[in-house]
Amino acid sequence: MAKISIRDMGDSWLCQDCTHYVVNGELPENSDTQKLLEERWSEWSNVGTHFMPNWDAEDEDGIEHFSKSQCDYCKSFLAGSRHRFATWHELEGYVGP
Repeated sequence: MAKISIRDMGDSWLCQDCTHYVVNGELPENSDTQKLLEERWSEWSNVGTHFMPNWDAEDEDGIEHFSKSQCDYCKSFLAGSRHRFATWHELEGYVGP
């Protein structure tokens, strides 16, 4: 019998557009990255990858307000905010007794 197991993949840091897309499922109107993010989402979701917000807006833990680090989702180096997400991957298979 196949069961689903979860493998923690650690934290991912997403740019502002990707954060908006992952949390809300859409981007603001006139976003240049809409098609790219839809393709990326299709790739990630097809292999069972999931994201869960992992930041605290009150004390700003898990939020970088200005960064030029690469977004772990769209791979862009565009400067702006980055938000931390917990990332995990579903693996289908037998999970022992």
